[in-house]
Amino acid sequence: MSDTIELRNGGRIPVDALARNAVDTVYCVPGESYLAALGALHDTHGIRTIVTRREGAASNMADAYGKLVAMEACGGTHYWARKLRSLGHDVRLIPPQFAAPYRKGGPHVKNDAQDAEAICEAASRPQMRFVPIRSPAQQSVLVLHRMRTGFVEDVVGTPSAVIPATYM
Repeated sequence: MSDTIELRNGGRIPVDALARNAVDTVYCVPGESYLAALGALHDTHGIRTIVTRREGAASNMADAYGKLVAMEACGGTHYWARKLRSLGHDVRLIPPQFAAPYRKGGPHVKNDAQDAEAICEAASRPQMRFVPIRSPAQQSVLVLHRMRTGFVEDVVGTPSAVIPATYM
């Protein structure tokens, strides 16, 4: 029995999970730092890697057969979720606070490889709660609510800042 431990970097871990699940094609959109995952994909035989630009990502995903796509929820992911769902993919949006506990290094240590691994792990949990995909109309209403909240904070905050100055 060997006492050697195989060391894997942050890019190798999600690629190993893809290989275990018999994934044969991966689409990569260049992001902040995905070089570790790209290097691990290059070293893995049997997984075809297609690197695209953001504009071409949707058209390339159309060529892929329907699969589960998990993303951390934010304003822009609703657009991509609608686009990917129209192409036949099963899309799940995970609230950031639900993906953070699965991130190695704690909730405040963030990089692309750790985010990808945490999202994969969170999406595989049977009890995970997902964000419903919002329509453009629903997102517009949320923008109006956020703007109103900002205006209310400005109105309330201005007198609070002026009153102490009058007693100087």
